Amino acid sequence: MPGKLAVVLATPAGVNPAALSSALASFHPDAVQKIVCADDRESLPPETTGIGWDRLFLALEPRQFALAAGVAEAQQLLSGAYESVLVVLTGSAIVTGPLTSLISSEGDLTFPARVRHLPPQDNLSPAPGQLLVEGRYSPIAFHAKSASFKSLTALSRLLCAGASLPAGRAIEILGIDNDVASSDASDLAVGHWKAPRGPIALIDGEGHDPKRPWLLVGSATRPRVRLSQHDGLRDLLWNHADQLGGTPTEPTMPDGMLIGPIIRRLARDNITASFAGQPLFANPTTDPIAFTDWLNAPDGLLGRFWKAVYESRSDLQSTFPEVRIGALENFRIWMLDRIGIEYQSPFVRPFTSRGYGLGASTFEAGGVNVIGYLDRTSGIGLEAARIASALEMVGVPVSRVAIGDSLSPIVDDEMDLDQRLRFDTNVIVVTAEQLSRLAGQLNQDPFTGRRSVGYWFWELSTPSDAAAKAITLLDQVWAPTEFVRESFAQLDSRKVKLSPPTRPTFTPKTRFDRTQLGLPNDRVIFLCTLDMFSVVERKNPFGVIDSFRAAFEPDEGPLLLVKTLNGDQRGDCLERVLMACSDRPDIEVRDGHLSRDEQLSLIAESDVLVSLHRSEGYGLHLAEAMAAGTPIITTNYSGPIDFLDGTCAELIPYHLVPVQELDGAYGNGEWAEPDLVAAANAMRRLFDDPSQRSLLAAAARNRIDQMPTAYSTGVQMRLLLSQLPALPPEEHRDH
Repeated sequence: MPGKLAVVLATPAGVNPAALSSALASFHPDAVQKIVCADDRESLPPETTGIGWDRLFLALEPRQFALAAGVAEAQQLLSGAYESVLVVLTGSAIVTGPLTSLISSEGDLTFPARVRHLPPQDNLSPAPGQLLVEGRYSPIAFHAKSASFKSLTALSRLLCAGASLPAGRAIEILGIDNDVASSDASDLAVGHWKAPRGPIALIDGEGHDPKRPWLLVGSATRPRVRLSQHDGLRDLLWNHADQLGGTPTEPTMPDGMLIGPIIRRLARDNITASFAGQPLFANPTTDPIAFTDWLNAPDGLLGRFWKAVYESRSDLQSTFPEVRIGALENFRIWMLDRIGIEYQSPFVRPFTSRGYGLGASTFEAGGVNVIGYLDRTSGIGLEAARIASALEMVGVPVSRVAIGDSLSPIVDDEMDLDQRLRFDTNVIVVTAEQLSRLAGQLNQDPFTGRRSVGYWFWELSTPSDAAAKAITLLDQVWAPTEFVRESFAQLDSRKVKLSPPTRPTFTPKTRFDRTQLGLPNDRVIFLCTLDMFSVVERKNPFGVIDSFRAAFEPDEGPLLLVKTLNGDQRGDCLERVLMACSDRPDIEVRDGHLSRDEQLSLIAESDVLVSLHRSEGYGLHLAEAMAAGTPIITTNYSGPIDFLDGTCAELIPYHLVPVQELDGAYGNGEWAEPDLVAAANAMRRLFDDPSQRSLLAAAARNRIDQMPTAYSTGVQMRLLLSQLPALPPEEHRDH
């Protein structure tokens, strides 16, 4: 039937098209549907470029592969009985109304426009540069007429030959010499590029993670379009997210080997070169042995695959610089250990040294190299600085060595850094998970010929797998609380020692009052504070927000201030917090860096500090609140119980639950689920009774005086250092 509409669902591997198919059938009941799916090779139309679907399966991202298959199916349908084909990309498109504005477009080949104009330079995401990279056309759907056959042929070739190009950019390039139109209809491709301007028929759901429903796109740091500001879009997305059909799966080859980014890049580069006459790699499905030989073919000193791995990772280049001159033994050992486990490390990112390079190392006795995030605004960086000061206070010479692999803000006060491994003993204030990266960060081996102590924080009652490996590099592990000591003692009880931190003192150089901090003078303020680089499920601001909601009506008078840090770099977490309280004018979220004096003053000017954490290794903010005379409501679990009890804080009961968090930082284990009813009652009680707040504050000040001073901390650490094993004379060497 000429002129009849065909609808093609282009479906990536691992995605279920059923919900999208049902939606399209309801809005376009007369259309004939065709489903092409990467999981079902029988559903794929003939491949038109000569490369073959098996090779393209390796070279293209799952969504781009599905789009290429959709283009090929549209070509086949238009060469037969259909004059009009609508292609919709499953896993990216959410259809909430008839796509009339796309189908009725006058162009022969029409895609929705992402935006009408280039977005401003305002540090929001997506940024103008992203539009230039990804293209102004949205690839989540297109409408093709029979006159577009030539353009579709060109698009098919461009998607394959320019496989490294984002699909939207490939479509934009296609439009230079071909008849490609864009529809700026306000109901199309609404999403993280385009805010709603009326009714919505097509949502751009690419990158949406149902596990993070508060975000349009899971990777956005400071999103341009926030669901917390668009209730209609939020409701449609949440009600129809099942149309996404799940997350596209990373495909595997016939032998089970994962097609990761390294194999994909090698295949993509080869296909691009094949259009200039270079032979294509062997078909991995029909000739897997020849394909494996192609991966392992010599390319300089390394095989093709492992050379690509090495060149893609700054940590390997820092750890094994000798590979560049042909010394491969250490790198081969690493390869044998990691093959099948990792090809790309999720824990490593390139960083700019900012002058962190070290001077020449020596091995002097009698002093300590304190290594850590010394010049960063973070709890672990502050503790490293305090350890260095405490050791110097008792006569132990210290060389301060800062490492730069941190996205936390730089401290306000200039810090005197030595940047030299001067002594034969290290105190390393990083987490166990970060220890294996230390040599690459310092660009030299900090362990050989030295004694090393790790000052470790941890938040679970069982140690991590990373700690089990890292502890073998250390002679001692110092734990800030009994909770942390008991956890790591399961690995080696002889090495693990309790070393409580120095008690905090409330001594800001400049004290800021409420007016200067932008706070109301006439309201009771509950404060919840957290760093977004900490695991947000562990810090649990949502429990604080829910408890505040249960305790107070919006017009009762108190204010909950949720003060966050690094939300500009963890926009997913910030948006989740904003979403949790967007309908409550008495809950304010402030993100940004405060000076040390401003942060201490904020704690002191608040009436109550609330921390319904699921676990804390130490809880510096709680100790600082005690020193400042601010009453505390907190979970009766983990590290803070070393210095808190029911006489100086409102302790909230809990029950243990399995760890559930989205970043995968902790793996298996358990932590506390605080009783939110008890927390709400505690908030209500302290709001109604100022005298109880005063009693808790006074008791907390008395309790904090029982914590060790900087001098006593230094004495205890000096004693622990004296218990380290002696170094053999031959290991003392100067460089």
